[in-house]
Amino acid sequence: MSLEIKVDTKGLERLIQQSPKRVDAWLRGVATQMVGDIKLSFGTGPGGRAHKRGGKWHIASRPGNPPNVDTGTLRASITMASSGHLAYRISDGVDYGRDLEYGKARVAARPFMGPMFNAWGKKIEADAKKELNLE
Repeated sequence: MSLEIKVDTKGLERLIQQSPKRVDAWLRGVATQMVGDIKLSFGTGPGGRAHKRGGKWHIASRPGNPPNVDTGTLRASITMASSGHLAYRISDGVDYGRDLEYGKARVAARPFMGPMFNAWGKKIEADAKKELNLE
């Protein structure tokens, strides 16, 4: 699964030309913060239905909220990696991540990446201005 934030780089072009390593370090930092924010969102919504699996009880999250932690595998699998020049990809490494994010026929969505991408999409310009000292 992948979601994307596209940044209008017009205001960054000069800085990218003059100091691409500085811009890349900022982008890497943003991606790292996003991964942390995504992981911290797990279990923050109201609890839903309880069910027993493998001898242990798990309280599911309610639809529309980030998933609650069951085994921790999904949360641990969320990573960030460079995907090209001034580009980073945030992804999960489990088969069921897409099903939780978007839902499927009999299971409602428990989005965990989309809300964070939306939140960062709204604040990334201000963060760039602050962190990169742009006018």
